[in-house]
Amino acid sequence: MGISKKLLSIGTIAFSAIILAACGNQSSSTANKKQVLNWSETTQLSTQDPSLATDTTSFQALLNTGDGLYRLDKNNKPKLSLATKESTSNGGKTYDFYLRKNAKWSNGDPITAKDFVYSYRRTVTPSTKSQMAFYLYQIKNAEAINKGQKKPTSLGVTAVSKYHLRIQLTRPLSYFKILLAWPLFFPQNQKVVKKYGKLNGTQAKYTVSSGPFTLTKWNGNNKTWTLVKNKNYWDAKDVKLTKVNEQVSESTTTSYNLFQAGKADETGLTGEQVAANKNKAGYHARLASDIRRLELNENKVKAFKNLKIRQAFSYAINRNQLADDVLKDGSIPAKGFVPS
Repeated sequence: MGISKKLLSIGTIAFSAIILAACGNQSSSTANKKQVLNWSETTQLSTQDPSLATDTTSFQALLNTGDGLYRLDKNNKPKLSLATKESTSNGGKTYDFYLRKNAKWSNGDPITAKDFVYSYRRTVTPSTKSQMAFYLYQIKNAEAINKGQKKPTSLGVTAVSKYHLRIQLTRPLSYFKILLAWPLFFPQNQKVVKKYGKLNGTQAKYTVSSGPFTLTKWNGNNKTWTLVKNKNYWDAKDVKLTKVNEQVSESTTTSYNLFQAGKADETGLTGEQVAANKNKAGYHARLASDIRRLELNENKVKAFKNLKIRQAFSYAINRNQLADDVLKDGSIPAKGFVPS
């Protein structure tokens, strides 16, 4: 959510985010007593429809307003959330989940297995036009449905009973539980989606929440919005914040100035700002999980079709020098898409 700059090199990534967090200034102390967080985003919200979201800001909001079978804990490990128990069978290709009977939507509706079935079917249905539907292809028949070859009702997701959900995969998937903690795999309230139609998720008033917060003060175009604690959330007692005020800062300079003025509780830093603030109490280097890379366009430059030439460009880049002397923002070199 804070601004993060990454080392760009051919076929490589770097994970880094340097931030300043408020530590004791007057405005932040007052906000802390009320458990209010003032947060800066880099882009506007584009949608709050889980099936249609594609950008980081929208997914960040959905992670706060929604809940899934799992949530990631502070160590980024999947932990049961809307489900209280799960079991696997069929060589790891069948998952059975037993849902919390006290889980409710923000409008008071119970969250049931049918909400998951509806959500997954809706995402892979061709007419939904979800750009992320391929993430569900590991579920039985999902790819064929998305390509118009089978009916949505053939999807390998079944409501065995009101609070018993079964998911059938095409093959065992070691990271499936992590996927289930992502908004694309959250439940959707069919009654609400049908009621709002094409307006669903386009403004705060056209949303309903299954997670810790509800979305308010968003008209679909404004650069500020607010997350308010969801009193109907099953784990509301453990949600400490009462409100999160979000505002878009389209540059690091803007968010830094807001932070300095006490209007934001966190800001990303540029290389120059790192040098000026690295000894301050609120300075933190935080790992970021998004990927940045530089690709050579093989369609426009024929030479780039040659693997040896692409490798030569990669070998010519001094990654350490680029990170330490050019970016200066905490970025670290990486030699592949998987950290080693």
